[in-house]
Amino acid sequence: MRSSKLVLLATMMTLLVLAMPLWAQVVTGTITGTVKDPSGASISNAKVTITNTDKNVVKTLTTDSSGSYVATLLPIGHYQVTIEAPGFEKSITSGIELHVSDRFNLSPQLKLGSSEQAVEVKADAVQVDSESSQAQQLISGTEVRELSLNNRVFEQLITLSPGVSSGAGDQLYIGTTNPYGYVNRADFAINGARTTMNNWTIDGADNVDRGANLTLLNYPSVDAIAEFKVLRSQYNPEYGRAGGGQVNVVTRSGTSNLHGSAYEFWRNNILNANRYLDKRSQLAAGKANQPSKLRYNNWGFTVGGPVYIPGIYEQKNKTFFFASEEWRRVITNVSNTGFLPTPAEKGGVMLYDTCIGTVSGAACTGTVAPAGTPVTSLGVPLATPAAAYLKDIYAGLPNPDDPITHSYGLPSFRNQFNNWQNLIRIDHIFGPRLTIYGRYLHDTIPTVEPFSLFSSGVPAPGVSTTETKSPGTTWAGRAIATITPTTLLEVGYSYSYGAIVSRISGLMNPLNSPDVDPTITLPYTRTLARIPTINITGYTGAAAFGPYDDFNIASPARSPKSGVAIPSRGGSLITAIRRWRMLPVTTPERLISTVPVRFILLAPQQPRRTASMQPKPGQTS
Repeated sequence: MRSSKLVLLATMMTLLVLAMPLWAQVVTGTITGTVKDPSGASISNAKVTITNTDKNVVKTLTTDSSGSYVATLLPIGHYQVTIEAPGFEKSITSGIELHVSDRFNLSPQLKLGSSEQAVEVKADAVQVDSESSQAQQLISGTEVRELSLNNRVFEQLITLSPGVSSGAGDQLYIGTTNPYGYVNRADFAINGARTTMNNWTIDGADNVDRGANLTLLNYPSVDAIAEFKVLRSQYNPEYGRAGGGQVNVVTRSGTSNLHGSAYEFWRNNILNANRYLDKRSQLAAGKANQPSKLRYNNWGFTVGGPVYIPGIYEQKNKTFFFASEEWRRVITNVSNTGFLPTPAEKGGVMLYDTCIGTVSGAACTGTVAPAGTPVTSLGVPLATPAAAYLKDIYAGLPNPDDPITHSYGLPSFRNQFNNWQNLIRIDHIFGPRLTIYGRYLHDTIPTVEPFSLFSSGVPAPGVSTTETKSPGTTWAGRAIATITPTTLLEVGYSYSYGAIVSRISGLMNPLNSPDVDPTITLPYTRTLARIPTINITGYTGAAAFGPYDDFNIASPARSPKSGVAIPSRGGSLITAIRRWRMLPVTTPERLISTVPVRFILLAPQQPRRTASMQPKPGQTS
């Protein structure tokens, strides 16, 4: 009767799962195997003791009637497995390193003898996963921290995996844009799939901006990553949502020993040679040969270990913490070429004959101002909007390097890219039957872009400048309970948030060009805090991008700027795993098969919408 109820419950929960969008990611591993005697016969009721040597946590189970055992939902880390049975020598296997989504098979053959004797074996350094057919590549924490990475971004390392091609730039960075003004996208094609078809997670929490599926919400410090795995194909059904690759990042946790690190990575223009085009422009203008300004400071620290308070909380094998703090302060100056008016042209004295009016074909239908003649001396008033743009925008721009070509191309466009990242993780072990953990990760990522967000502005100093904030936050927590020796329950919840909030701080902001704004009458109601774009043949016009708001939220929340409710996306998971016997009626009891069943219950999901909330005219933040 009990088996029938379990089968009915499994059927109902499976149907419930199929009716919902699937959300679950494996952040643990499994140790499994079969224990046999020297003749190859199975040994039932053998005691299997699995010890996490990082935290000194012990898990005990016994083999079934076929000699099989499965220890699942194990945190990644280092393990020792001890197997013993009456009449046999004890088997001790140490040095097992369990990685995310691993299924490690350990099937020893016990020798006859006293249990006081032990056969000790050290696991191979290279462990082959013979339990899964999924194509995968593990990037260990040591590789993440020690391999040379430009800008210290872990994404670059997925190219170590076969079948991965990269279309990302060589300045891959955190946030929306990189320090040289280019759009920062995770352009990686895995096994020929589109670059938008990959799924990125951190501790099982969604980490993709679903607006374009090309940027991430959080960029964990390489010093805070325990490891990550790239699954290319044939991955298990718990990995959903994407038809390309699965990039599963697991953060570090504390151990029974206190450990920590501190670091700083520093770059400065005094260490650099000048770029060829910058040098040529400087020398042509009679200026010193000097590299453009560069300030790159990336520093931080990590610390982890047991929570131990003398006289208050003296349990070194119960509660563990890990914290990571990282700061970035990056200033770059980049070169670009604009075409700006000379001082005489700003005063209305043009270098060439100029038509004041309209041009039809090659004929001027208005008044022609000869070269070198002030336009205002002809008695033709300058249009009010044109005069306003000339006063508010062009009057304050630098003069061109070459008065004939009007070109201006010195390295004077300043980018600023900062960040403050906080990560804290707490693991607690109530006992061999219940463990929990919680993790918080937050990035700030404030930036200044001289050519506007997404490089949509013009190469004129101070005209298109935008200031952008790209914060990202994820919460993740899980609890794993052993209900019976053959039944496990995993409950988890995650929350992911990301945003791109950009405002114009340059002259295209109406507050910074007060003479332009009143002169413009549009045939529709203006909703953007931005003056209209203009194009001038032969010269650099005036343009900018924004204001811009994009929110990616995985739980009901409100915009910090406007208070508008944002749709929710995401939810919790409940996983139950049970092993049961399938018993033929006419044969003695024996184990026919061992089947892990994974039930996943999700909170209802709403379709994601990008909330674009534009400020009122004149509002800049």
